[in-house]
Amino acid sequence: MSIERMKRMWVVTERTKLRPMLDALASLQSVHLVEVTSAETSDDVFSHLAAETAKPDERIARLQHIREIMDHYQPPKRGLGENFVALPLEITADEMSRALEEFDVDAIDGHITDLADEALALSHRIEEIHIELAHLTLWEGIDCAAPPPFRRCVGALGAVSHRMRALMDESEKVGDTIFINELGRGKNDRALLQVVALAEHENEFNDFLRQFEFNLLPLAPGVSAKNMARALTVELDGYGESIAAIDAAIAELVEKHRRGVIAVLGHWEARRDVAAAQEKALNSRRMVMLTGYVCAREAEVVRAKIGETFPEADVVFKEPELDEDVPVQLRTNRIFEPAQALTSMFGLPHYRAFDPSPFLMLSFLVFFGFCFGDAVYGFLLLALSWYIIRKVKAYPGYRHFFTLIAWGGFFAMVVGILTGSWASDLPTYLGENNAVLRMTRALTVAEPLEVPARALIVVLGIGVINQFYGILLAMYRDFRVKDYAGAIFDGGLWLIVLPGFIMMIMGLFSPPIPAWVPRTGVWLFLIGAVGLFLTQGRKEESIAGKIVIGLVSIYGIMGSYGATGFVGDTLSYSRLLALGLVTAVVGMCFNKIAGIVLGQDPAVWQVLLFVLLVLIGHGFNFLINVLGSFVHSGRLIFMEFFGRFYEAGGVRFSPLGTSERVRVVD
Repeated sequence: MSIERMKRMWVVTERTKLRPMLDALASLQSVHLVEVTSAETSDDVFSHLAAETAKPDERIARLQHIREIMDHYQPPKRGLGENFVALPLEITADEMSRALEEFDVDAIDGHITDLADEALALSHRIEEIHIELAHLTLWEGIDCAAPPPFRRCVGALGAVSHRMRALMDESEKVGDTIFINELGRGKNDRALLQVVALAEHENEFNDFLRQFEFNLLPLAPGVSAKNMARALTVELDGYGESIAAIDAAIAELVEKHRRGVIAVLGHWEARRDVAAAQEKALNSRRMVMLTGYVCAREAEVVRAKIGETFPEADVVFKEPELDEDVPVQLRTNRIFEPAQALTSMFGLPHYRAFDPSPFLMLSFLVFFGFCFGDAVYGFLLLALSWYIIRKVKAYPGYRHFFTLIAWGGFFAMVVGILTGSWASDLPTYLGENNAVLRMTRALTVAEPLEVPARALIVVLGIGVINQFYGILLAMYRDFRVKDYAGAIFDGGLWLIVLPGFIMMIMGLFSPPIPAWVPRTGVWLFLIGAVGLFLTQGRKEESIAGKIVIGLVSIYGIMGSYGATGFVGDTLSYSRLLALGLVTAVVGMCFNKIAGIVLGQDPAVWQVLLFVLLVLIGHGFNFLINVLGSFVHSGRLIFMEFFGRFYEAGGVRFSPLGTSERVRVVD
């Protein structure tokens, strides 16, 4: 239930063995390589080699191209977990082996590219046809055709605006060298004209058409607008069938090869990382030096594997220095593994910090339970998540996420039972004093809609407790790094000030509070405030700086916390009540609508319609509120809880030979 302990590994071997050594380390998938800097060796004969990544880069580019075409024509369906967590593709070792053996990158790239190019060409032609049809439909009622070619004349059939038509009549060329015959007016008040000139005046004829913005109709010689539109429509229908056939062919490729594309892409990205790792080594004429990090529990296994293949190599392990940016890998027991999904969403902790996953899991589940608090909804979410878990049990990332959701469903079910919410108030529509209604009333402790003020106090109380919990974790963090002053002054004093502040204001509410409670609160607040005033500016050099920082830290402008931050963060927990009421009230509205349809003495069709409306309404309410409950519960963790003690920014432990895109599982 902590961060994996790492060891710094150094390997020195013959220069000719560099690439075989990198391949061996990649096969182990246990070593996170980092660059060996010149400062880490006193020998100036060492230098860096250039990486040889041409082949992996070429394969990756082609695979990315294939994937882009697939995603364009058949966008991938995202699972529920992928909407919140960037989960890699998880495949078995056998599936990966088959993909590498059977997937022909060149053949599939050529095939899908040809299909995509053909579809693109057809799409462009379809756009052109639509433009032509839009132009032709204005003239379908006029019986005219494009002039055929003449030996001694040039002619054109087209349209001009009303203004240009008037200007044409004023041109000195009309009647002299240019002859115009108006055939009619189109739907947009444009004039359709036949324009003719002698062939010897062709240049003047063309200049005349350009001058008056003459738009030629897209007609073949001797073909009318109506016939041309009919021919284009037939052509368009044929292209539609062709596009559908291409889409079907691409869909078949996607269905067959999408997972293979991602798997092989992940493989080649890992191969590129191996090739690029050459740049991280320091080389001399005869020797090469590599360094990286290994999980302490795997160090001896790595040493033995290297020794078997490279007996001439020298492998040394040592503890990382305090100033090293050590990569982080979380390790916890099975109970708290699901919460690592939340930690990864926010960011990994630093190596010398601690894994917050075990400490946030209960808080998150309580928040989720209050937001989504309904016995029926919770049971459905638990059952659905359990079904998905059984389907993805071979894939840890998905299994952990849906295990977290399943626990959230259980907590929502408990809250729903205690608050009397069973698909909101659905039991009241199942008949007067029915068995389900009697059971729900017997198990109900309090209904938030009847006592909203009391429910608000409960959720604010949860917020206060969670704030204090965060301060305790901040103290734990400081004690771990032996910052005893920070733990006591920046954490402990706030655990005096804030309870005192709460006890002070309790006297403002009813029922009456014993007088000793606010008096004790005043003393606690004053003692803690004086302590904060004297200690929060302890790092400042000047007396004035110490005084100013001490004062403003109590308010919350600077310092480790602040009274305003405590009040604002605590009020933010009211969203637990708001989301819970939304879940209940929206469900009540759907029940009310269905109840109106049901009536007092329902017929069979009314009962069926009632069931249908209930299923549709509560299905919508279930989906929209499970999403909102997850988002808002996560926000309370990331903002109001993590803000008290947690700082992300750790480097993820990424062993050579692994891919963030693909995870091979047993």
